[in-house]
Amino acid sequence: STGSQLPMVLIGNKADLPPSASRVSSGEAEQFASRHGMQYFEASAMANQGVTEAFSTLMATVIGQIPNPPEPSLLVKTRIQIGRKLADNRAFRAALFDIPSVPQ
Repeated sequence: STGSQLPMVLIGNKADLPPSASRVSSGEAEQFASRHGMQYFEASAMANQGVTEAFSTLMATVIGQIPNPPEPSLLVKTRIQIGRKLADNRAFRAALFDIPSVPQ
């Protein structure tokens, strides 16, 4: 999905099992995902198949929706937390708040 909507993907789990064990066919899942503006992935955590691709795609979509650099007003009075190393990084703070970088 795009815009201000929360990006979502649909993941069909247990792709390592035979199709006869599934309650929903791949085709039905793909149609559902398409109707709701989602990408569909089949994954198996046990076989380490498709999991990385699904989450990488989701994260790329999320990151693609973040303004570069983020507007400070988007972070004010939110519950967004960043790691201490990143918060203490002067170059990061300068880029985030669009102020001249101060040498470290």
